[in-house]
Amino acid sequence: MSLPASCRILTSYTASAFPAVFPFSQRDLVPQDNAPASEFYTYSRLVNHIDDHAIDNLQRFYGHVLPCNTSAGGSTTIAKVLDICSSWVSHIPYSTDSHPSISPRNQVVGVGMNAKELEANGILSHWIVHDLDKAPDFRQALKDAQKGKTHQAIQELQGTSEGKGELSAEGPYDAVICNVSIDYLSRPLEVMEQVGRNLKPGAWAYMAISNRCFPTKVAVLLARFRLCLLLILALQVVRPWLNLSTTDRLHLVASYFHFAGTPYNPADQNSTRTVATALKRLRDGLGAGALFGTDDQAEGNRSKTDIIESNELQPGQLFEGIESLVLVEEDNAEGHDPLWVVRARRKESN
Repeated sequence: MSLPASCRILTSYTASAFPAVFPFSQRDLVPQDNAPASEFYTYSRLVNHIDDHAIDNLQRFYGHVLPCNTSAGGSTTIAKVLDICSSWVSHIPYSTDSHPSISPRNQVVGVGMNAKELEANGILSHWIVHDLDKAPDFRQALKDAQKGKTHQAIQELQGTSEGKGELSAEGPYDAVICNVSIDYLSRPLEVMEQVGRNLKPGAWAYMAISNRCFPTKVAVLLARFRLCLLLILALQVVRPWLNLSTTDRLHLVASYFHFAGTPYNPADQNSTRTVATALKRLRDGLGAGALFGTDDQAEGNRSKTDIIESNELQPGQLFEGIESLVLVEEDNAEGHDPLWVVRARRKESN
């Protein structure tokens, strides 16, 4: 799928660029404060976590890359999008310039952690409160999804009515998005497996990322209330995140796609050296804080005898075409929040 002219590709990843196993253990990927996510999301927070400039760029990006509803021969084909870690806004345009009469432009299903936030989201056809850290497989939960604000409009576009061809929240989906929340997931490989299994073959998943938790940035640019909120949010990100450069963060999310459904690193789960060891692996390689080494180094990793036994899935089995993109440049002259997207395409077959 083509990208908007304002978007720049930073890295296109090949399978050989990844190490043999995911570098972090399950113990590493816990929030800074170790508190369950359900406790943090008890209260609704109807605020934006990136600035208006980043939001505008993300909305334009989604308007360009997400498939939209189309009408032909008297029938409308509904394009279904899943928004994981969803909140009160999904940043998806409500309509398209070319087909303004076909609104909303997508059926969007939200999986999030706070009912008031999800209920307020004006583009969701369905929503469900579901903790992906506790249960990465969201399929069963979506059977009990609540109807959202666009449910009736999508029903009408689809030509169905209550009790007849009822609109479903379940997949498969034409796209999956996650807005500035991938850094909070403590079980990303399982979540990405479910994302892949619920995407249509050839469909894309998009993980939008900013650096809004970077301490020196928020201290200078943000108002007091937002600063306090973002510092609290920083405690919820998984431990490696704040210790990584921007490049490594993008590489790490790219590795979530590559290692989807595979085991975590089997390093000593009780060792205090686990995080330090994993971070060293991240910084080894090209000498620029990169997660991955050269192709020769990657092949060397694969030849080692300490590679863990694989489970049902192999690395690289679900996703292909993994890329990191920049939507708003870091350290831009205007001081806007930077914004990146890591995307991957569901393979046509495993």
